[in-house]
Amino acid sequence: MRVDDENSERFYAAEIYRLLGETYLRLNQNRDQAKHYFSKGLNIAREQQAKSFELRLCLGICDLYERGESAENHRSVLRQIYGSFSEGFDTPDLVKAKAMLDLDRVFD
Repeated sequence: MRVDDENSERFYAAEIYRLLGETYLRLNQNRDQAKHYFSKGLNIAREQQAKSFELRLCLGICDLYERGESAENHRSVLRQIYGSFSEGFDTPDLVKAKAMLDLDRVFD
């Protein structure tokens, strides 16, 4: 059974895809596969309107690209997601997002 089958529970599907993407990214096995899993998870998170999962997946994609045009496109998305939060700014994911966005300003 696939994680995203219509009949299966999909609540954690975005997180599972994020973890698969992180695994491929960290082990440096296959960056294309990491991108595939991050993108698939991001689509699911958006469908579910799960902002915290969307934030984590976007952070993973930004880590994947680090710098360059694709990174800037995804950091733009990260800015939008970050701006949609009204609380929880002391959580690790939002702290990391703010640091990543602040670092971008330094290099602009």
